Amino acid sequence: MRFKTISFCSRGVEDRAAHDAKRMKMKLFFIITVILIFNSSILFADQDTSYQQAKAQFYELKIQWDKEGPKYSSNTKDYRKGDAAKSILKMEKKALPFIFSAIEKGNIFFNVAAEKITQITLKNESINSEQAHSKLWMKWWTQNKNNSKWNIFLGHQVRPGVVH
Repeated sequence: MRFKTISFCSRGVEDRAAHDAKRMKMKLFFIITVILIFNSSILFADQDTSYQQAKAQFYELKIQWDKEGPKYSSNTKDYRKGDAAKSILKMEKKALPFIFSAIEKGNIFFNVAAEKITQITLKNESINSEQAHSKLWMKWWTQNKNNSKWNIFLGHQVRPGVVH
């Protein structure tokens, strides 16, 4: 009988050790989870700030570009000659979501900026208008906007029809 008691007691100690180990694992899991959530919230906050800054910079430059750019020109390169146009081009990929938002709203003059930043030429002999060129760009953006190579703000999708 005494042997069973010792066995029961030692089993109780083992159960307690297992229970304590399990509690320690749960605490550790909780601490790691809290740290990951905290770090990701900082990351997203930084990304959100970066997105908002790029958005503000782009639309400020766009207003300036609308004022200084040529009103009508058959040479599309004329639309990237001003300081604002050059600054938008210097934004590089940070400007792409906003450029495509502008193209989608009918601003055909941003076709040149899209081509210059991406270094991709979509225009060919069968394209005879900037509107058709814009459609090609929008098709390209639809296929590539979820690619981090082109859209560095994947957490923030620029929605058509929303004033940015």
